[in-house]
Amino acid sequence: PEERYRGARNNLLLLIVFTAINLLMPLLGIDRQYFFSASFPTTVYWLGDAIGEDLGMPALRIGAMGIALGCVGLYLLCWLMAKKRRGFMTAALALFGLDCLSLAGEFVIFELHYSMILNVLFHLWVLWGLIQGVRASMELKKLETAESTDELIATADALYNKVIDPTFEKRVGGLERVLAVTMSELSGHDWKDFLEEEAAEDAWRRYQRQLADAMADLSEKEQTSKEEEEERKGTGVICLDEEAVSKMNSYIELNYGRSYLSPLEQERLNRKICTGAHADCTLYFTDGILANRVRVNAQSEYARRTLEINRRVYQQNRRVTRQNIEILTDLLKRALVARKEREYVIGEFGQILPNRLWNVGRTENRRLFVRENKNYNSDFVVEVLIDGSGSQRARQSQVALQAFIISEALSNVEIPHRMMSFCTFWDYTVMRRFREYEEGREANSRIFEFYGSSNNRDGLAVRAAAYGLLQRPEENKILIVLSDGRPNDIVVNRPNSRNPRPYFGDYGVKDTAFEVRRLRNAGVAVLGVFAGEEQDLQAERKIFGKDFAYIRDIRNFSNVVGRYLRKQLEE
Repeated sequence: PEERYRGARNNLLLLIVFTAINLLMPLLGIDRQYFFSASFPTTVYWLGDAIGEDLGMPALRIGAMGIALGCVGLYLLCWLMAKKRRGFMTAALALFGLDCLSLAGEFVIFELHYSMILNVLFHLWVLWGLIQGVRASMELKKLETAESTDELIATADALYNKVIDPTFEKRVGGLERVLAVTMSELSGHDWKDFLEEEAAEDAWRRYQRQLADAMADLSEKEQTSKEEEEERKGTGVICLDEEAVSKMNSYIELNYGRSYLSPLEQERLNRKICTGAHADCTLYFTDGILANRVRVNAQSEYARRTLEINRRVYQQNRRVTRQNIEILTDLLKRALVARKEREYVIGEFGQILPNRLWNVGRTENRRLFVRENKNYNSDFVVEVLIDGSGSQRARQSQVALQAFIISEALSNVEIPHRMMSFCTFWDYTVMRRFREYEEGREANSRIFEFYGSSNNRDGLAVRAAAYGLLQRPEENKILIVLSDGRPNDIVVNRPNSRNPRPYFGDYGVKDTAFEVRRLRNAGVAVLGVFAGEEQDLQAERKIFGKDFAYIRDIRNFSNVVGRYLRKQLEE
């Protein structure tokens, strides 16, 4: 209604402008008229001018001009007042109705000319617009003055049937039929039926966002009490049948994009990685919904809008971002130069040292040689794993920007690195790949597709990222994990489930800590970057031990990572 009302006011303003121009032209000596104007003011002026000239009475001309300007003034008054008082739109319609009668009178008095057809069409267009404006004002008045919820519902229903879906009432029935739906009819549809419909996508997405936001906003006390209550009652577990479980893969594919692995490869990885505490879980590897979209839906549109927002944040901070990339690149280069300095080691092989030959036959010292040790940056590989759960949504643009700075700096010093995020929707842990180890600089910008959603099963994500990292040939492997220190996942209890225990609190922290220790024992350097609430610091310490950094501002992410990388490169 608001748009139609504004359209009617715009039509009225157009009428006022052209009418005023038509009245001004004779005064300027211009013998030309626009058809797109009110008929009565111009007709009165031309009649007054013609009669006054015939009778030699200039006053008639002046009087006719006064009447014409008065009419235009009334239209202008209606246009100005109609902005806040919608009743003036009705007054404007009445005035223009009289003008249309004046135009009809011209057909009777004067000879009909083809040029008048344009004027008639213009009058019909303006008349229809003003009628729509009056209707819109009445609809808005009903909404504003509604005294009960029933009146408001009835008005909203009428607007929906008229503007949004004119066929709805014919297909479904009137408002009485809609309101007559019983609770038993509503409860007869479960989520499994809705999952097959387009509407289900939005419903479940809203649910998961609300759930993630609720989890992120809980205070320490509320979170602790919630965990204790859930442990007592055994909640946090959703029980599904086989039919429901079978639909989940299609849903994940629809909302996170097709996997870049074949079904056989996915099955092999899941059998190898999803064991122990994660025996009933499923890993899903994807390049994201924008890269491998099944079809356009609400989630793909959300991802596209988030990409635009993240890119806009980068453009707004482009100069500072470039400076940070240069600083981090310089820091890493200096560390690598120090590694490349020549180091000579005396040993049992290499180039012979003449001044040690006296030991031959006289002592058991066989260290008669010297050799040069060389260190190369090709000895290093880096994996960056980012918590992509709903708790990151408030800072997702800054997370993407900081990850981009790290990726650009690593590319500048030619250190192979992979960038991934993770989130968990029910029993699917989605590993979102932004760039692979050997990809070029052009892949770095894909990190701007990052957004947060759903929950987080940190232990399984660390294990999955480590699987690829351990396959690398480089001697020095580094894993950097950005998280909020709060593993939190809903467990989907399948039929014959092997591990129905909810994954949160101390159980989730211990599992993630175990995966980190296992990696360090395999020779991987692991850094935990904590970006959560201060009350979760203790959990972060349990997970990462002494190698963790607490950043109160996500904008320090790249600086913290840079210092850690320099330390690793210099050792």
